[in-house]
Amino acid sequence: MTTQWPRFDRPYVAAIHDITMAAAAFVLSLYLRLGDDFWSQTKDFLLEGTLLFTAICATVFASFRLYRGVWRYASLDDLLAIAKAVSLAILIFAVALFALTRLELMPRSALAINWLLLMGMLGGPRLLYRIAKDRGFFGILEQGSDGRIPVLLVGAGDIADAFLRQQRKPGEQYRVVGLIDNDLRKVGRYIHGVPVIGVPNKVENVLNKLRKSAIRPQRILIADALVTGTEIGDFLELADRYGMTLARL
Repeated sequence: MTTQWPRFDRPYVAAIHDITMAAAAFVLSLYLRLGDDFWSQTKDFLLEGTLLFTAICATVFASFRLYRGVWRYASLDDLLAIAKAVSLAILIFAVALFALTRLELMPRSALAINWLLLMGMLGGPRLLYRIAKDRGFFGILEQGSDGRIPVLLVGAGDIADAFLRQQRKPGEQYRVVGLIDNDLRKVGRYIHGVPVIGVPNKVENVLNKLRKSAIRPQRILIADALVTGTEIGDFLELADRYGMTLARL
């Protein structure tokens, strides 16, 4: 029987998860720091502090696009983004708390504990979800590297995932500037830091927008086994008009 995993790839589910974890990490960090004195020392500010920290995290996480990462393809890039977002959120919270209370109510060491907890509570589920889907760990361990030839990749599934990971290795020749996929739910999402920027029947619009941003893909690469011969013909015609080449992985 095939295991059905929850769809954590939807942005609103990821947002709910991350915001909930932020609130939980704040409370838990204080409990771990204060122990039996937790309630007596936090009852005057626990609710306000939790709401403030959670609001800051929600804003910072959105600015780092944490909610738009696809958990199915979580990688070291996602962990790095989480580390940056968590660090910035805690820094902003510390500054805000200092301005309001001179940090008199919040043990400073609890901030460090909070950082560790939140890193684990945000990154851990993403990596476990990826490992469970892949039935392995090594797909996560990839290194960043720029390719040389800008390309547009058609497909945002397993073939595209493998290709993107391969291109991050030193010496590879391609730089994927965007992904095209039939699944509208993926548009606006990111896989290994590369955005899904359109659907197949809107590729010409995508190319025009890229060119306005001084991004000129030289090739269209098909990374979807379900692309039909008719669709390939359409891509070939489009590639000819834009002076690009077409290839299938």
